[in-house]
Amino acid sequence: MPTAIQTKLHCHLKVVSAWKNGLLQHSWLH
Repeated sequence: MPTAIQTKLHCHLKVVSAWKNGLLQHSWLH
């Protein structure tokens, strides 16, 4: 079962990957 730390880490990784995807798309547009 996931602990609070694992849940927070999972959320953080999702945010980071989404941010990286947005950054890559942004750089590709320009």
